[in-house]
Parts: sequence; C-alpha cells; structure tokens
Amino acid sequence: MDAMAGSRIFGMSDEDCVLDRLITLSEKPSENVPSLRATVARLHSRVASHDIHVRAKLVEKFCRPSSGYLALLLSLLENVKDHPSLCSLVGILHECCAPKAAGSEKGGKKSSTNSRVVATEQLVQLGGTHAILKLVMHVVKDTNSGQQQPSPPVWPHQFTHDLLWLLAHLAQRDGKFALKCRTMGALKVLHLLLKNHVSSSKLLYPLLMMMKILARNGNTSKLLVKDGAAQTMEITLTSLGLTPHPRLRLCIDVMNSLAKNPVFCGKLSRTQVIHILLRLIERCDHQEGKLQLRICSAALSTLYRMCAYKAGRVVFRSHNGLQILHSFCTSCPDEKNRDALVGRASDVISICLENRAPLLAENTLSPAKFALPVPLTNIYAQEDRSGSSSRDTTPNSDDEKIGDEECLIPDEVESTCMEESATLPQIMLRDIDDLKAYSHFFEELSGSQRSSRDSSLSDSEDEEDTSSASKSTKSSSQSEYRALNPIETLKNLKIFSKIRSGIDPYKVYFSIASKVIPVIPFVKVAYPDMIGAEAVNAPEPLYTKDRKVCRTKLMQCVDRGLHPEQGMSRVVYDMDSIVNNVRRNSFSSERMLGNWDESRLGKENPDVVHLVFESRFESGNLRRATQVGPLEYDLILMPDVNSNKHHQWFYFEVSNMKADLPYTFNIINCEKQNSQFNYGMKPLLFSVFNAVNEQIGWVRTGTDICYYRNTYLNQTGGGKVRPYLTTSFTITFPHARDVCYLAYHYPYPYSRMMMQVWNWAHTIQPSILFKVQQLCYSLNDNEVPVLTVTNHDSASSPMQDREIVILSCRVHPGESNSSWVLEGLLQYLLSSHENAERLRDHFIFKVIPMLNPEGVINGCHRCGLSDEDLNRRWSRPDQTLHPVIYNAKGLIEYCCRVLHRIPYFYCDLHGHSRRKNVFFYGCSQAGSWNAADRTVPEDPTEFLLLPHILQQTAPAFSLNHCNFRVERGRESTARVALWRQLGITRSYTLESSYCGCDQGPYQGYHLGTYQLHEMGRNLCEALRTLYEDGWKLKLVLACSSPQTFANEQPNRVVGGIAGLGGVRTYEEEAVLTNPSDDSDYEEEYHAMNECH
Repeated sequence: MDAMAGSRIFGMSDEDCVLDRLITLSEKPSENVPSLRATVARLHSRVASHDIHVRAKLVEKFCRPSSGYLALLLSLLENVKDHPSLCSLVGILHECCAPKAAGSEKGGKKSSTNSRVVATEQLVQLGGTHAILKLVMHVVKDTNSGQQQPSPPVWPHQFTHDLLWLLAHLAQRDGKFALKCRTMGALKVLHLLLKNHVSSSKLLYPLLMMMKILARNGNTSKLLVKDGAAQTMEITLTSLGLTPHPRLRLCIDVMNSLAKNPVFCGKLSRTQVIHILLRLIERCDHQEGKLQLRICSAALSTLYRMCAYKAGRVVFRSHNGLQILHSFCTSCPDEKNRDALVGRASDVISICLENRAPLLAENTLSPAKFALPVPLTNIYAQEDRSGSSSRDTTPNSDDEKIGDEECLIPDEVESTCMEESATLPQIMLRDIDDLKAYSHFFEELSGSQRSSRDSSLSDSEDEEDTSSASKSTKSSSQSEYRALNPIETLKNLKIFSKIRSGIDPYKVYFSIASKVIPVIPFVKVAYPDMIGAEAVNAPEPLYTKDRKVCRTKLMQCVDRGLHPEQGMSRVVYDMDSIVNNVRRNSFSSERMLGNWDESRLGKENPDVVHLVFESRFESGNLRRATQVGPLEYDLILMPDVNSNKHHQWFYFEVSNMKADLPYTFNIINCEKQNSQFNYGMKPLLFSVFNAVNEQIGWVRTGTDICYYRNTYLNQTGGGKVRPYLTTSFTITFPHARDVCYLAYHYPYPYSRMMMQVWNWAHTIQPSILFKVQQLCYSLNDNEVPVLTVTNHDSASSPMQDREIVILSCRVHPGESNSSWVLEGLLQYLLSSHENAERLRDHFIFKVIPMLNPEGVINGCHRCGLSDEDLNRRWSRPDQTLHPVIYNAKGLIEYCCRVLHRIPYFYCDLHGHSRRKNVFFYGCSQAGSWNAADRTVPEDPTEFLLLPHILQQTAPAFSLNHCNFRVERGRESTARVALWRQLGITRSYTLESSYCGCDQGPYQGYHLGTYQLHEMGRNLCEALRTLYEDGWKLKLVLACSSPQTFANEQPNRVVGGIAGLGGVRTYEEEAVLTNPSDDSDYEEEYHAMNECH
C-alpha cells in the first residue's frame, strides 16, 4: 500500500486522484468517515456508469492483479462500519464481478467474461467469500432485529441485491464454498434468505445459484434437507408456475441435486412436485427454445432420481406418469436436440414399470462358483480392526469413474483441504528375511562384471546393506551365475513339461490349453486363439451412429416393457442348465482339448432353426441367448466368478447362420452408464471360413449399433434401483453355415500368452538373456510366469550398471488390449533392432504378463475368483486370497528394499472403456489428495518427460488425456501404492482405448492389433530416449521460459498439467472438475437484468 500511496504525479487522471485519496483514507477509515463515504460513493457512481468506456477503464484498474485495489476494497469492507460506505463498497465489487462489468464495443462478451473471471478469482484467493458471507450473516441479523422493532429496515434493498449477487458470483468460482458455509454456520442463513425471498423477482435467482452449489455437495445437502429444504423447494416451484424462465430452470436444478438424498426424495414424494414436473413435461413437447429444453431435461432428471425409490414410483404412477411420458416420447419431434430427452423419459418409464419380467428368474449370481480357501469376511474384519481396509467395490478402472452423469463435489476434496494430516492407508511392508526368498529372480545380478556403481559405494550403512544383499543372492546360487539357455528356463513352468521341441504348433497350443484349470470345464479351443488371429492390416474406420435407428430401438424396448406379452421368447443357450448337468454327470477335465471348426463348415442341422451358441472355451463369456424374433436375439453375459456384476466383456461362438440376413444381437445386462459403442466402436467378428480361404482375421463389423438403458432392473448395487443397459448391433454374416466368433475386443487368453513365451524361447538370439520363471500359483493352481529380458553381462555394459524396469499387465482380465501392447513391446525388445539392443544394455526388464490369470481364463471382466478388484489390493495384499499381487509386490519390494535399486520405470498396462486414444496416469506430489504430500518439493520433469516424448513419437498417444492426480480412492492401486510405499517416481498406468482415436494420424479409426503393437514399440523407444537424452530435454526446458514452453503445449492435461509449466494442485483441480457453464450463466444473468 505504501508503494501505491506515493505522492501525486502531475497530470494524474480524475480516477487516479480518487483512488489515491481512497488509499490515504484507508489507513484510518474510522477517523474519516464522511470523506471515505464520499470517495467510495464517487467510485461506485463511475464504476456503475452508463458510459461503457468510463466503466471499463475503472474496472480494468480494479481488476489488475498488481494494483492491489481489490485487496484494499476487501480490507475496507471488513473494517468499515458506516452503512452508506458499505453499500458503495459492495456495489463496486459487484460491478467488477458482474458479466456486464467490462464489456466494451471491441471486446464484447468475451472481454466481459475474462474480466469477470479474473476479478472473481482474485477475490476468492483474497478470502472474499469468507468476508462476504460474514457480511451477509450480519445483514440478516440486523434485518431480523429491525423487523422486531418499529424502525424501518436498516439496509437498503439495492444493497441486499448487490450483496447476494456478489456472493453468487464468488460461489461459482470457489471450490470450497460449501465447506465455508458449513464451518461459518451460514447454511441456515442462506436457507432462511431463500424462504423469505421466494416471491422476489430480483433476489431469488442469486439465492438459487448458491443453493445449487450447496446441494451438489453431499454433506451440505444432508444439512439442508434436515433444515426443511424439501418444503422450501416445493413452495418455490409452486410460486414460479409453469412459464419457462431461468429461475424455474435453476429451481429444478437445485431439486435435481438434492434428489440424490433419499430423505429429500421421500419428503418430496408427499408433495405436488411430481405432478408439477409432469405438467411441465407435457407442455414441453410442443415448445421450442434452449431454455424450455433445459427445463424439461432437469424435470426428467429429477423424476428419475425420485422414482429410484418406491414412494416416488407409486406417486408417479398415480398421476398417470407412464402414459404421459410414453406420449411425450412418441410425439417428441425427431430432432437431435430432443434425443436426450426421449432417452431420459424412457429411463423413467423403465424404472416405473409394474409386473415386469425379471432378467433371470433364478439367482443372478454367476453359475461359475469357486470355493475360496479363506472367507473374505475374515480378511476384511481383520483390516477393519487395524483401520486400514482397502476394499473397493466400485467397478472402475484405475482412474475410470462410472455412475450418475452428474457427480457430487467430492467430500474428500473439502476434508483434505482443511486437514493437514489426513489418514493414509496402513502400509504393509514385509520383513527383509522374508523378502530374500525373491533373490532367485535377480540371479543375473550376482557374479556380474564390476561396475561403476560398485566403485562409487561408500563405507556407509547403505553399503553394508547392499553387500549383504549381494551375499544373500550369491549364496542362493552357490556359485557364479550361469545364464541358462532360454529353452531350459521353460522347465521352470510345469505347463511346458512333456512338450517336445519341434512338434506342430497347434499340438503345442492344444497341450498348453489342456493343462489350464478353469472353473467351468471347457469343451474346445477357440479357433482364433488356436491360429493366433490378429486384426486385418488396414485401419478400420469408426462407426457413424445413426440417431434415428437408436431412437427407434429405444422405443421398441419401451414398448416391449409396456407390453411384455407380445413377441416370442425362446431360450436357445443357457449356461446355468449346462453347468447343472455337468455337476450331475461326471466330466473328465484331463482330456485333450482341440478344435474341429473347419470340419463343421458348410454343415447344417435341419432340426435346428435358430443360431447355435457356445462359450465354453478360454476367455469365453455368454450366459444365455434368447430368441425374441426371427432374426433377433437377447444375450445375457456371465458376471465374474462368485459375483453378480461386472458385465462387459463378451466372447462367444455363433454357428448355423444363413448368409446375407441381418441378425440383431441385444446384450441386455450391461452396467456402465455409457460406452464407446455410442461413439463409433464396433464389435469384432471372426469367420472361420474367411480365415481358411482368405486368411482374414478379426474384423470390425456391425450396423445399427446403439447403447441405451432397457427395462430390466439392476438391483445388485446395494438396494439402489437402476436399469441395465443394452448393447445392440446388427450383423450380416457373409457365409451360410459358417462358424463365427463375436468379441468385445481382440481376445488374448492365458494359453496364447504361454504359447508366445514358448515361441520366444525357441527363436531368441543367443546374445539376449531371456529367462522364464514361476512367480507363484494362482488360486486355482494356474502358473504365473515372470519374464526377464536383457543382454548378457559384458565389460562394456556391466549388469550391475543397468537400471531395472518392471512391467505388469492384465490385472483386469477384460482389458485384453493391454496384452497386445505388451506383446508388441516384448517383440520389439527381443528383436535384433539396434535400439532394442541398446535398451537391453541399459535395462533389466522384469515382466509379469498376467496378474489375474484366473479372470482371463474364466472370461471375467473385472475381478478374479474372489470377486475383488485386484488393483485395489496392492496396499495390503493377502497371501492366500491374492497370491499373485502378494508375490508381485514382494518381488518389487525386494528390488527396492534389499537390492536398494528403485526401478527406473514401472508401468501397469490397462484398457479404458470410456475414452479414446492411449494415455498415462501418473503420480504427482502437487496433485495429491493428501496435504502432507503437497508440501514435499518435487521435480515434475521426472514424471512428465516420458509422456511428452510419447506425444511426439507415438501416433495413438494423447497427452491431453494424461492425468497425474493422486486420489484417495486410488491409494491401493499398483500405480499409487508403489509410488508412495516404495518411492518409484515413474510409476504409471498406461491406458489404451478399446475403441480408437480422436486425434493424430489415427483419428477416426479403431485401434487394431497393429496399432497396439506399435504402441508397445513406441513405449520402448520413448524409454530409450528418456534414458539417453533425458538430460538434454531437461536442459532445454530449464533454459526456456516456462510460459513460452507452456504456450507450445496443449492448454490442458486432464487433472494434471498445463504444458510442462507445472502441475495443478489438488484444490485447483477440484474447482476445475465442476466448472460453471459461463455462457449459460451470462445469458440468464442478462435476461434477468432485462426483466428487471
């Protein structure tokens, strides 16, 4: 302030003189009340001037960050007691934040928006929300005390108007607004203001804006409901009537957010709200305009939430809701902007149907049942007692979220913003003596050439630990390490026993597949797996969705739910019956599996007039097929073993078809709320006839592809009613009496992985050290291999000098695309390419190609045999229930704590069902949910350089989709647990889309096996570049301006970075995850002003 309060300079403008006078008066505001009152009044008159140039010039001075004027105004607001002065100060701040404040003839609306955002964010950072909330509470207190006395109201109406609008502007940009209201006790005050101003045309809108933000927070919504928000919202809605208006839309938005609370829904069901909402929807089918459509959408969303509970469904049906919404759907104009309304109306109809047929008459639990060695309840009871439970039942990928389209602002974001020491999951690290059992996985490090690493060791405790670790490693081998022939290392796995070299590859595959132990016995080997089928070479374009077809299918589904007695229903394949028959009859699991599809080509069974299905082969998944039309079949997928959920992956055989007829398949028990099938993804088709005669592998196929909610209820989500979704597609088979396979993605079963290991061991170059070892057995006694890839020890590249890289894959069995990426990586790494040779000189690669073999074998999508997401078990894996995770973590822990070698790079490969492209999830201290993490200094280039290298070299990679946040719910994932517990800085998850790309050279095309292999090769090249040239990249970055560098990068990396200029903090990301719709907000704000 002293710098700003310097002496006046000759030629000062009138505004500068007034501002200079304000600075002087602010030093002792209580002693110069009349002068201060006149000064701020003069500033207020100029900042609210009708002359747009005068207003813009002064507002620009106020909003300039270096000026300090906003901080001055806030300071005066907190210290001044004079009412007229306070009115002027609030008016000035309101004009600075209002959308109209900085509009100019040249800048227009964009200039107004930018100025408003800058001013509002400055005020939030300066603590403006707290100061304005405090003033609001003071005003309400004065007003209430004034009403109890014969004196008139203390505060003028215009002041209240400016004050509430100012607070509403700040609330839009303050991610902690709900938390501040709770801690200051302002919730009841704001609720009281809403109740008192229901009929106020000027004050209702800003109050509803604030209520919407409060309602979206779980904790504050509970308090509002307890304070009687249901009755308030009913009165507000009733007073607004049925005429479209921004206030009406905002009122319904508030109700929609509060309707996530079951108590609120129960109270609202006893009012006339459902009736009013239905009347609004009736009027909307013939109304035009953006506002009308948004009101209708909000009304349908509110109905959907209320009808999720029995009381809401009863009231809905009593008001003829089914007939009203069905009439709305059928009469709604066939326009793209109405499709979402028809979809939501169909959702409400689906959950309100009476006397519906269940999806399965019998138990929805999987027919694949496995007796666990230890009950899950024992494990979690023990963890609960220790306060470290990491069980997570959310069916998400590493950072992939599903659920309602609108999410509550996470309560954890608020709590961690306030708590400096948030609780971390209890870390389970094993004893050093216990970890030494993993020494044989690093035998290549014993007896190697003396390295620069050895010569640099000091006489410290670390040196003693390292030498003792080296001794323990040598003692396990009892001699200098001798590299075995790769073929000899195959003997470490029993699955390769009795398989002779040089025999027919098909016989090798049959022998491997026959030793696999499934839960439900297999009857064959799938033909595509037997021949190692891949995608066609040419890139395949994404499907262009036909919205008219999708609306037609949706309405057919609704009509079928309303009239279930119409149409045919014949079960043609039933895994439950098959399993029951197998249990009653003896079944030999020791017979040799094979494939006879070629002999079946062209043969037809005249007694069977429908398609024939089969899925009893490795990774197969189909539970039931029901014929519902001459050429239409409803399919039900198998849940994961011992589960009743996780339906997404499918892989089954179809035969007995006729050529050139459109067969429609409806997979009717999907769970995810959206799918890439809605955005261009096609299912996969493999034709045995084409493979035999034309050597064609997997192809993308299908027309009329849609993904929508159906009328079957999913009641497996803890009591909450939610419809299943349907994946529908039509396929015209090219050949009659063919044998075909349909799949969600390119299958990569356990036996193929083992077959590839066999092939690599028999074709490896002598210069490559390739070792196959058994990590452990899975729950059902299937072997889990660990692969080691590097060059043999040499004087020019000592083994001790090499960094360690650890790769893992398929913790989620349905994510087969990850295995294709890993296969491409290993093929490149084992090749004779010059750069591959250099990589093997730089690194020792430890690869665990299948972390969840049981899930892969049995066709699961998410879990294994214990119905647990194994990627939520890395913090505290159980040795009995999670043997693969337990031993994989033990191997990595041995490397870090016994060998004292932190892996240079760890990557867990995954697939992603919601996004396109390939991208990384990483870990940043600044992006952590935990306050203690954010105080730790870090070098962001350590984990950001690799994604930036891939952005330049990998066609399928997207930097804009990368995310480096560390969320509380991901603490038990491999990525975060190894980063936090073992200090692996470059700990990543690599996510590959099931679908395709929307950027780069592959934009508009699917990711086939060639592109996935290419991504594996690109990852190798990026790793080599990082190791060899990373220091150069860091030097370039250090010498360049961060701002300049940021401008050359994409503007935003989701949840992570803005270029390489820095990483967004967790609080910053919390604000950005719930941005306000500025364009809509400004339109409605100006509409409100025009009305007034």
